[in-house]
Amino acid sequence: MRSCLRFMTSLAITLLGGTALAGSQSHLIERARTGLETGVYQFDVLTGKNGNRRIDIRCVDECSADAALYNEDTDFQPVYAMVPKDGSPRFLSLWTSGSALRVMVHGVDGGRPKKLLEVGSRIPPAVSLDAKGDEVFTLCDEDHGCTEYHWSGDRYAVRRIGDWKAP
Repeated sequence: MRSCLRFMTSLAITLLGGTALAGSQSHLIERARTGLETGVYQFDVLTGKNGNRRIDIRCVDECSADAALYNEDTDFQPVYAMVPKDGSPRFLSLWTSGSALRVMVHGVDGGRPKKLLEVGSRIPPAVSLDAKGDEVFTLCDEDHGCTEYHWSGDRYAVRRIGDWKAP
């Protein structure tokens, strides 16, 4: 519990509800930033006037010439976005999708943002730290049991942890 609390309180979380973007029909609803050797990257969730949502990841400061932009449209509603305390170039985000919650993780490698993980469950995910201090997402499903997603430095290792039934 203590490690999970330390992890959660040490995360860089920025919630910006309804802040208008200059010269745009979109509104910023979530933002997180992380600094890398190739520049400072920003994760934005934008919503248009028709309610559609878009994830934008881009370099915003000290950018290398080959820094790429990442865009993804989604129907999900963002809950929060954060970066890990360890300074790794990842953006962890939680979303609602009607009756389920989704965890998405995007990363930046060599100036190229990409999606590293997208998983969901109707039961809220648990976030903890393993013995090395890396995050672990645990998602349980009444029909299929629980699955852990362990960050291993460059990808998420997946481990089934048996049957689980709702109390």
